[in-house]
Amino acid sequence: MNVQPIYQLAVTAEQMHGFLDRGIDLCGGFAVDAQVLSGVTDSRTLRRLMRFTFTGTSLDTARALTQPLFMLTIPSTPFLSVRAAVGPLQEHAVFGGIIFPPLDARGILQAHEPKAVQPSAHDESRTPGVTVRSPLLWIQPTRLPTGSQLWKFFPHPAVTPELLGTYTGLEHGWRTPSGDEHAIVPSPFIGPVVRREWGIVPVDVHTDDDGKPVAVTMVSPTPPTEAGFHQLPNKLWVKRLTIEDERDITEMRAMGTYRGMPVQILRSVFSDPARSNPNKKMGNTSADAQVASERTADSSAPQAPQSAEPQPGQPQLNLSQHLQPGILAHITPMIVDSAYAQALGFQIAAPGLMQAFVPFTDLEGRYVDVATARSWELQTAAAATSTPSKALNMHNSGDLVAAILKMLTTVIPHHSPTWRSISIDVQLVGASIAYTGVIQFDDETTLTLNHIPTAVFHYLAQLKILMYRKDSGTFYAAHFDFQADGQVEAALYTDEESPLLSHASADAWYAELRQFPRNEASIPLWMRTAAR
Repeated sequence: MNVQPIYQLAVTAEQMHGFLDRGIDLCGGFAVDAQVLSGVTDSRTLRRLMRFTFTGTSLDTARALTQPLFMLTIPSTPFLSVRAAVGPLQEHAVFGGIIFPPLDARGILQAHEPKAVQPSAHDESRTPGVTVRSPLLWIQPTRLPTGSQLWKFFPHPAVTPELLGTYTGLEHGWRTPSGDEHAIVPSPFIGPVVRREWGIVPVDVHTDDDGKPVAVTMVSPTPPTEAGFHQLPNKLWVKRLTIEDERDITEMRAMGTYRGMPVQILRSVFSDPARSNPNKKMGNTSADAQVASERTADSSAPQAPQSAEPQPGQPQLNLSQHLQPGILAHITPMIVDSAYAQALGFQIAAPGLMQAFVPFTDLEGRYVDVATARSWELQTAAAATSTPSKALNMHNSGDLVAAILKMLTTVIPHHSPTWRSISIDVQLVGASIAYTGVIQFDDETTLTLNHIPTAVFHYLAQLKILMYRKDSGTFYAAHFDFQADGQVEAALYTDEESPLLSHASADAWYAELRQFPRNEASIPLWMRTAAR
């Protein structure tokens, strides 16, 4: 019998209504292994554990602790991408790590679980509480697996959580205990699909007792030309199909870059609500209601979970059909860096999840990443499945400089000709950060780097620590010239005045000298003056 790992995610009230009222079928962000939290039912503990508060909002700490908490449980699938939610300097960090304050960079969650009050003769005795610890995970946005459940937890350990709904799959969507159902038109950009002669079709996968796929249910929003489809009351067209080769089930993740940020396209939506599907029960606002029928080569080398080269002549997702006025791409950044993403125009959608709605024409380097399942044997699946190709050694200066370059090249906007050099100046004084950056391309054009991933500053801060000497201190600013051929030139400002010096306040310099103390002879007059 195949026993799937279960993951648990805290969701907002807006997400809860999106699931149950509109049939939304996407999730992602911070998660924990549900087995670790089995038996933890107090919403206050769960909220503290998962840092599920946002100052100044309805989720503010003081008010939130008195409110119920909505939790989503999802079973693992072969297409689920999970990684450890650790900071940039941890060896298991992927893509610059997870930077989403106030989470611990070590990726460990810890909270004290209160126990129910036990009355005594003096009304003072209480059963001692316990400490709950759990590794934090990050789930790449995915289509909800069938069997996902939405729960409501209450701020008291003795109150049983309430089941609000179960995701039954693409056909009927979310179903509440009272029998209400809400489904949405599935996006072909995310989740399992099969190829038919007439196009790409989202599917629910049916497995036998050993977890092996034996059939799929194809779901289409429009009547297909293929025989055997029938229409459901919610207007979706469905057909069950026996699967003889599990490799016929793939996922086609639509990717691209937005303002230099690598992004995943979750679905397409109409910018004008009046053009949305009028079927209110389905709650559809999706422009991807038309299944792609045009064959195109708009795909690139597949990556995760496992490469699957499309066969010649097979239908492929056609992203170009969405390049028309009124259609927006619902995107999420692949670099989980809240400060950097917000500077680019993304908003927080859920804990650990950012999103934006932009015209498809604003996306560069669009491609479709085709993947098949590595294995359908999920009973031995590890909690965190994605690891870096090379672990970062934060005690090696060469590794840190290489990590800086990797992050910078990751966010270079799509451009042809390619980049020739990247020059950056970064100043770290106390808690003050200032920077400038310029990319030069082979055609002699240049581009100013208005925003830099936060991980770069973490790498430089660690480099400062490595280079600190008790008497002479360490550098406070650095200039790097990275060349496309691999050469690197660096200038470190220890005693000289940097071009960004005016951006550091006296308080910042005071903090800098306390953190990296020097002997009197190593403090130049200008630095002593700046710290006053």
